[in-house]
Amino acid sequence: MITFEELINSNIDLSIRKKVESFYKGTQAIADFAKAMMIPVLKGQLNLDKKKEAIVGTYFRMYAWIQSMVVMNGCVHFQGAGAAAPR
Repeated sequence: MITFEELINSNIDLSIRKKVESFYKGTQAIADFAKAMMIPVLKGQLNLDKKKEAIVGTYFRMYAWIQSMVVMNGCVHFQGAGAAAPR
């Protein structure tokens, strides 16, 4: 598997459209994995202490944000998607 650094340093010249599609598909794959594997496990946790509750709550908030990014797949959502981009 190619690493992110190898991809960035490669001589592959992808169009902006292909790069955006790749990031979108990666985000969608993360959301699908979380929905199928992580969320059921986290929902099954019982008797969590305050620290673990905070960690699980943070994960659910991150999951909600990823779900939003998947739904905002269109040019009209450029401001919302731009807010998620690292600076």
